[in-house]
Amino acid sequence: MKIESTILSRIAERVRVEVDRQMAETPLADMQARLKDAPPVRSFHAALQSGFALITEIKQRSPSMGEMRAENVADAAQAYAECDLVKAVSVLTNASDFGMHIERLSEVRAIVQKPVLRKDFIIDAYQVYQARAYGADAVLLMTQLLSESDLQEFIDLIHELGMDALMECRSPEDVAKVPNGTRVFGINSRDFLDKGDRFEQSVANQKISTGASDFTTDLTAFDNISLLPVEATKVAESGISPETIISVRDKGYNAALIGTDLLMNPKGIRAALASYQAVL
Repeated sequence: MKIESTILSRIAERVRVEVDRQMAETPLADMQARLKDAPPVRSFHAALQSGFALITEIKQRSPSMGEMRAENVADAAQAYAECDLVKAVSVLTNASDFGMHIERLSEVRAIVQKPVLRKDFIIDAYQVYQARAYGADAVLLMTQLLSESDLQEFIDLIHELGMDALMECRSPEDVAKVPNGTRVFGINSRDFLDKGDRFEQSVANQKISTGASDFTTDLTAFDNISLLPVEATKVAESGISPETIISVRDKGYNAALIGTDLLMNPKGIRAALASYQAVL
């Protein structure tokens, strides 16, 4: 896989180091053997079928916004478990850029009786087996990162293991790469193929406060919902707030994936969730 030098390629290089280390510690055969002890799959796709849903996120930090509020991260799993509007939970498992680890999947799964999505930069089949072994019900695949053959290989394996795939796209070219049989599409307003230093600059410019501007996102990307199959389950990702979520819903999305706006709210994560409940 050859990717032009962008923020995405730099993250992928760091992920490759992480995966190689994990494979050395727990070889593929050992990871596959753990599958027999994995908890039953909860249907991510089915969870998004009963009205507009939130997929809420847990991460320690992000390349564009820096550190999340520690108290919000600590309370996130329990708050999400108790909120009816939340239908699934996304767990970042990337250590180098998001401060998380694969074990967090199991920890969150033990608290939240809702489908859990492994959100990471998937570049190796090992990560798919790993996701299921640690309790994931779904796995995010990035069309900006993967070739058509990679996407086909990974989605086939995800389905073989009983999970769902959230196929993340941004542009018409991304959508065109998606394999047949994909049921859940995401449109991400963030451009990971930016060649500049906006992500690094953004970290320095942000303050830990609600409403902080994240200029690595462009909400007009959500208009690309028109490119998706009519029957698909559609998820809007990144840059969403209580002020913009109604417009996202009205465009035809079934769900919104929200993390930073919740995890950086100075009033606490429960107050942040309540602000979405008030408008939806």
